[in-house]
Amino acid sequence: MVARQRIALIEDNEIVRSTLLTLLQTTGFETEGYPTAENFLEESEVDSLACVVLDLRLPGMNGFELLRRLRGQNCMTPVIVTSGSVDQKVYDEVDRIPDSICIAKPFKPFEFVNKVKEVIDRRAAA
Repeated sequence: MVARQRIALIEDNEIVRSTLLTLLQTTGFETEGYPTAENFLEESEVDSLACVVLDLRLPGMNGFELLRRLRGQNCMTPVIVTSGSVDQKVYDEVDRIPDSICIAKPFKPFEFVNKVKEVIDRRAAA
């Protein structure tokens, strides 16, 4: 039996978090969800994750702060940053951080799942 890949989702909106977790589970991923970056850092085993999906605007530590902290700890798990307010500055900042991409909300479910698979596959091929 092949182990399912684990995805962590950090999203403060409970409805969005629940919906995306269900979507990922129905497409074969094992998931864990967190409402804040701090909860994620306290409870997750980051090194065992295939991918981290995080909202840019979180209460407390925001998505960029979390992403920089992970990279500062030499954690190179692929990260997908999501936000409803993405401009070129956000895309540029995410592009400067290794193994991370940005997806603007709203997105179609199949686009989201394809991006998750893409970053995982890209990391596995590296």
